[in-house]
Amino acid sequence: MSPIGPEPFPNGGIINMGAYGGTAEASKSYFDKPPCEIIVAGDINGDCEVNFKDFTFIALHWLRKH
Repeated sequence: MSPIGPEPFPNGGIINMGAYGGTAEASKSYFDKPPCEIIVAGDINGDCEVNFKDFTFIALHWLRKH
């Protein structure tokens, strides 16, 4: 239950266990499942669809300072 810290979004909601975990250099990851076969620009949450859920993530982080 360690804080994510300055890890970049998307971070999967948990701290990266790699050498750079909890830092701005940590690898990005998707939520609860492996990435899609085809990466689609705008698919923020990694569900292989660009939809209102992706817009919600963007809106929640809009102009957010880290």
